Amino acid sequence: MRSLRHIFIGVVIGIALTLVMQMSISYFLKPIARPVLQDVQFVNYKVSPFALEMQLPETTTTTEDYIYGDEVLYNCFLQDATWQFWGYVQIWEMSNIDDLLASSKNQSEWDFVSYDKQDIVIGKHRGFIVSWSAQFRQGQTVLAEEYFLQNNQGNRVLRVTLITDQDEFPDELAETLIASVRWD
Repeated sequence: MRSLRHIFIGVVIGIALTLVMQMSISYFLKPIARPVLQDVQFVNYKVSPFALEMQLPETTTTTEDYIYGDEVLYNCFLQDATWQFWGYVQIWEMSNIDDLLASSKNQSEWDFVSYDKQDIVIGKHRGFIVSWSAQFRQGQTVLAEEYFLQNNQGNRVLRVTLITDQDEFPDELAETLIASVRWD
């Protein structure tokens, strides 16, 4: 009698474990969905020495890194697991955005699949948006949007780059971030 009870308990536990494992596997195999933009909490990101402010999702981590050189004055890496992007915010000492753009493309290690440049005006800043895709590491494709904005004095360029390895780029988020830029 006792061994039948143990067998019955073992079968019940086995079925329960199988169900839990199936649910766990199906949960982890689902594509990760990005949040809806209207549900995102934003925080104010400031770079005081350069009078720069912009809104970033609260889930975005920022890591300032000083690149020593004549042109890069400020560099901050961005990473966001929720929105599945990485990138950076940079301020360059440069009066000609075209030079920066040409230099960046020529020095890039990316194997570009597509590359589109369009003029933009954000607030009182003129510049470009560059949308591109490229092959990266073992054939993986990445998508990116880069914003290049000239400051009011014409001697500095703000570069905001967002990159993802997902099938779709978070366009709404990128537009919201760049529309929030306040820079003198």
